[in-house]
This record gives sequence, structure tokens and C-alpha cells, in this order.
Amino acid sequence: MKIRTAVCVLALGLFAGVAQAHEEIVIPASVQLELFTKIWSLDRSFPKSEPIRLAILYQRLYRESFVVKEEMVRAGALAKIEIVLIDLDAAKNDPGRFDRIDVAYVAPLRAVDISALLAELRVHRIRTITAVPEYVTSGVAVGIAVEADRPVILINLASAHSEGSDFSSQLLKLARVIR
Repeated sequence: MKIRTAVCVLALGLFAGVAQAHEEIVIPASVQLELFTKIWSLDRSFPKSEPIRLAILYQRLYRESFVVKEEMVRAGALAKIEIVLIDLDAAKNDPGRFDRIDVAYVAPLRAVDISALLAELRVHRIRTITAVPEYVTSGVAVGIAVEADRPVILINLASAHSEGSDFSSQLLKLARVIR
């Protein structure tokens, strides 16, 4: 009887975790782009030319990644942002895939070495952004998370500096800085 009870409690805990994951607030792409645009304006070394060339790094065959890419494309069409799509699975061997890019948005990815991808982007001095908070701790420079139903700016300061960013103290006071 004790084993059955333990299994039931464990199963309920697993189902509660699954349900909770699906109930998380997803920040709409238009809000993400608005926040990222404001963040770029507070980066003293960010090129002020328009339009900003934003590469969306995604995987066409990974549904979550593809859906995020589609949402960002729709939102980007409304902003003064030039969207460049890079399917990481299709463009693996393309040496020029990151040419003339200002910022790379890292969509949810599966089976991709994030560290190697970020190292390649840093060679080109491309700023990195994401709405996947775990990627910020892995080295993406700027991210957005949700806490208490509000967006929170995450900044990996070491990564941001290695990409050439020079954020104002105003932004750093507002953000959660990861060192």
C-alpha cells in the first residue's frame, strides 16, 4: 500500500510539473522586440543605423523553434527591423551565414551546441538575445524571462562585453545581471 501511495504521489507531482510548464506566460514576440529595441538604445556601442538586421536562429524541424520564428517574423514586419532567417540545420556548412548581421535571436533549439554557436557569433561581434532564460546562463548576452507575470531583463555581463556591448548604468539597474 505504501508503494502504491508513493507512486501516486510521484505521478501527481510529475503531472503537476507538466501542467505548470504549459501554463507559463509566454512573452509575445511584439513585446520582446519592443524590449530588445529599448535595450539596444541603451547600449552605447550598438550601431545606430537602421534598419537593424536581426537574424533569427531556429530549427525548421523543431516545432517550438519554428513557431517562435514565425511569431518573430510577424512582429518584425511591424517594427523597423530587417529579419534574416537562419535555419541552423540547413545552414550548418554555410561560412557566410552570419555576414552583415547586427543581432542574433536564439529561438528554442534542440541538439545544438549553444557554446559553439555563441563562439561563432562572437567571432563576428554579433550581439545575442533570447527569450529562453537558460540560454543566458549558457552565454547568450541578453534575455527576457517572466517573473510574477512581468517581463524581466537578464544580462550575462561577461557575454555582453565579449560581444562588444557597453550598456548604460540605467539598464544594468533595471536588469538582473548574471556574472
